[in-house]
Amino acid sequence: MSVPSFGDLGKKARDVLRTGYTYDRAKVKFSKPFFDIGFECDTYVDLKSFKLGISGLTNYNIEKYGKFNVKLSTDGPVVIEYNCNGIINENVDIVAGYSINLMDSFQSCKLASKFHNSLLNTTFSLTKDFDRNVDLLGSLVLKSNNYLIGYQSGFDTNTSQITKNNAAFAINQNNLILHLRCIQIPKEFGLSAFYTVNDKLNIAMDTKMASNEERSLWYLTAGFSYKLVDDCKLQMKIDKNLQLGSNMLFHLKDNLLLTIACNLDLGNPKSGQHRIGLGLNIGP
Repeated sequence: MSVPSFGDLGKKARDVLRTGYTYDRAKVKFSKPFFDIGFECDTYVDLKSFKLGISGLTNYNIEKYGKFNVKLSTDGPVVIEYNCNGIINENVDIVAGYSINLMDSFQSCKLASKFHNSLLNTTFSLTKDFDRNVDLLGSLVLKSNNYLIGYQSGFDTNTSQITKNNAAFAINQNNLILHLRCIQIPKEFGLSAFYTVNDKLNIAMDTKMASNEERSLWYLTAGFSYKLVDDCKLQMKIDKNLQLGSNMLFHLKDNLLLTIACNLDLGNPKSGQHRIGLGLNIGP
């Protein structure tokens, strides 16, 4: 089994505390493969402003030569990517991309690579915009038994400044996963935990503390994911500000997934700041 990338450390806890909690939107996602071509279309309505948004993804898989992706959206850039993951070597992934924002004509190109096996995962990317700015980003994760240690660094050649300086340490012991991280060393520290109680119930928590020259901030949230029946899952979380979030996922049919999410402001129930969200996924 390959070592996860730096960005995937602590992913299971994040999935319990973040996935499915989409508020203030009604969203329909449709996906359908046609032979070697895949199509995805997301349509959403902002429930506050009633603004309509659409995004789409098309990918074409060329056997033994990789995959082309084209991403479009009404409020984002057009992105064209070529992925040749596992083509050169089963442990090597390479992505080349180009993006343009049609609103302001901002353009950039990106080249990223990843090497992964059962002992390490290393990534490197170079992003260059057409204003001659170059951003470099790299990461390394090493594994020893049930322990993972990683580091991530970024550099902006235009300002000659380090943009990322992050470290992480993870432990995977039986049903417990701990993820200790330090972001922009030493400005922010965080710890997340994920525990599998049984095949139906997972619990997670995340806490972090950040400080600057003026003040210190801290954050705490805890939640769970529970499989009610084979076709229905409930997730709930609460943070230190008494914001209670919940969502339910219903597999209505083989290719039909309904998500209902809501957030209650328990700290000030009369504020009227309660929020809801709806999602419908159609396709595999």
